[in-house]
Amino acid sequence: MGKVADKNGAKNSEAVAQSQTTTQDVHEGSKKWRAVPNSKFVSYSAQLSAYNEAMTREARNMPRFTGEDSKGNLVVRMEAENVGVGYEPNPLDPTNPRYIPNMNAFEMKFDFETLQPIALYPVEKI
Repeated sequence: MGKVADKNGAKNSEAVAQSQTTTQDVHEGSKKWRAVPNSKFVSYSAQLSAYNEAMTREARNMPRFTGEDSKGNLVVRMEAENVGVGYEPNPLDPTNPRYIPNMNAFEMKFDFETLQPIALYPVEKI
């Protein structure tokens, strides 16, 4: 049983380390765009509009993607006026997160193998 506990403990510590690395990657990524941990679109029509903007770039003679994230997934980052709201953690007071009333951009991530969209969310532009 000691070996099983050691293996599980090692796996758990690896998972924690990986989680911390992933969080660090998100925060150290692009300086211009920042994903907000808890964000949502203000309406279904705003989300649909963002989806259509991101998916029809080629038809409008624009590059299909605007860049890639730290994990190699292709992304489309675009400005859009007042598409979302959200909260950002407050490191000084974890019980009082910072409210962001106007998010003026969105990001859509694509799987690097299938090129299918995997995430769409509003972001705060810095």
